[in-house]
Amino acid sequence: MTLENKTLCVWDANLEPENFENTLTYQWNGYIENDRIHSIPVYIELNSDHLRAKYLAFIHDLGESKIDNKSLIEHLALENEFSYWWMTLFVEKSVYKSPITEVIRMLALEEIINQHKPSRIQLVSDNKILSRILCDLCHSLDIVYEWKHLPSKKFLNFNFKSAYTLLPLGVLSLISLSRYVFFRWPFRSVKKTAWLKKENSVFFCSQFSNINPSSFFSGKFISDLWGGLPNLLHSKNIHVNWLHFLVSPNSSPKPKATINYLKRFNRSGKYKETHSFLEENISGRVVMRVLKRWIKLCFISWKLRGVKNQFSPQKSKLSLWPLLEKDWKSSMYGQVAINNLLWIELFDAFMSKIPTQRVGLYLCENQSWERSLIHAWRKYGHGRLIAVSHSTVRFWDLRHYSDVRTIKKAGTYKIPKADLIALNGDVAVNGYVSVGFPEELIVETEALRYEHLNKFRTEHLIQKRKKGVIRVLILGDYIASATIELLQLLERATHYISATITYTVKSHPNFIVNKEDFPLLRLEVTMDPLEEILHNYDISYSSNMTSAAVDAYFSGLPSIIILDKIGLNFSPLRGQKNVHFVSAPDALAELLQSVHRDVFNISSCNDFFFLDPALPRWQKLASSSFDISDEKFN
Repeated sequence: MTLENKTLCVWDANLEPENFENTLTYQWNGYIENDRIHSIPVYIELNSDHLRAKYLAFIHDLGESKIDNKSLIEHLALENEFSYWWMTLFVEKSVYKSPITEVIRMLALEEIINQHKPSRIQLVSDNKILSRILCDLCHSLDIVYEWKHLPSKKFLNFNFKSAYTLLPLGVLSLISLSRYVFFRWPFRSVKKTAWLKKENSVFFCSQFSNINPSSFFSGKFISDLWGGLPNLLHSKNIHVNWLHFLVSPNSSPKPKATINYLKRFNRSGKYKETHSFLEENISGRVVMRVLKRWIKLCFISWKLRGVKNQFSPQKSKLSLWPLLEKDWKSSMYGQVAINNLLWIELFDAFMSKIPTQRVGLYLCENQSWERSLIHAWRKYGHGRLIAVSHSTVRFWDLRHYSDVRTIKKAGTYKIPKADLIALNGDVAVNGYVSVGFPEELIVETEALRYEHLNKFRTEHLIQKRKKGVIRVLILGDYIASATIELLQLLERATHYISATITYTVKSHPNFIVNKEDFPLLRLEVTMDPLEEILHNYDISYSSNMTSAAVDAYFSGLPSIIILDKIGLNFSPLRGQKNVHFVSAPDALAELLQSVHRDVFNISSCNDFFFLDPALPRWQKLASSSFDISDEKFN
């Protein structure tokens, strides 16, 4: 179908789309469709594989794009065999930091335009960046463009914080460096830990978070991210050298308390483990090297000021520069650049001093600090390095994926990567393999972070009721707006419900629900641990991004997940057979009332995570990759 002499309308407004004559309307947000209204998010879900591949290819091509006969990767070379390109937000591909959702939607919209070939495009929106991109695209395609400019939904509330963000980016960067040094300088007083050279030692690196609360009282270090692996190694007389780091200047606990915890952990783990903080390596020399390299990046950015012409995908007339300009500036001379350069210098200082490590493991989320760790690890001749994917691998979490050409790139400035990546289930393995990641670099290991799910495989907690009251457990999100949207949709669904249903919300600690705000639901609120309450309910209902949905899924509880109307389907359970996604109140009502029928068809979820309390896969990896004799694990 073409739209010769007709209009394609892009509707980006909270109001119901108007019925324009001779117009095909696509909603920018939302999944609801009918005879006259279509949805760009629905188009994305139906074409997700190739749209994801198109985005990954765009990032690869951007790094390889030539300016003055040199690729961006080469322009950003900081030292031998290492390019700063691999530290940028473009390579990290984090939906939490970059406008990836908007880019994917623009790629989808361009395909829709090319399919329908309208003579006129109308945008109904208050989004200036979207209008700018569409205007330029229409000009390139010789299409008439009209912007129906809606009043901005943003209200200017001028305060200190807003005034601060108006400062020049370079000034903000220097303030960021000053804050980091101020908050981290106390770590210089920490007595340097003597790392052992023992043949039976293993290096662990991860952020200082998800520490079991009992650790702060007992002094015995227990990380919920690493599960039972450290204890397994200790039982085989294998020493663990821990390197921790804090995530941000405002991270909790504060430096003084953190240093005290470090001392207690070292006393408690004597002869078994040692603990150090990366921030112990902050120094005047490190700060000066960061400033020197930051000035170099500023100069390179000025030299590459024509880079905006490279921000079009191959065979496309779509310019993504208006969306990604901020990421470029932040990566090159903004606060991201300062943080990245600190990672580079701190890991370099640390890796140059410690005894040679025969094998190392680090928590893998494909963030920029990991590239610094890998580069310094290789530079100073340490041994085998294994990336450990500790969480779920989601389809749209593009941090986990790269174009196959990037993965296989050889030569001087190839992407720093570990020798192996440890994946925690078939879903993760299949996700990596689907984008061309070499299977020989993948090793299967138990999901350490989700060891508590083992009991759901041995205890039949959920007893399905055929009659009576339907008990719904609502799983709140850490983002307040996501939880509110979740509950508002449920309130609208009550108008279509005739069955007797009770609702209990398990609030996230970051946002405690006030049940008085949702009177139609007559909510009960609980803060009890999930594992203690799941057996009390018939069905779970959760937001798109919460990981609590995984616990409910493993318990055998039928699961309903709301589709985020302004984001991608970021659920860790996307693609699972016994999970239903909804966006309309009538569909939600139907699913809730169908819980005792065969709609959900609960099946085994044994392939989602590798779970075994004996950790046989980790034992196998330790006996081979750790170069430790098999006898120790018998």
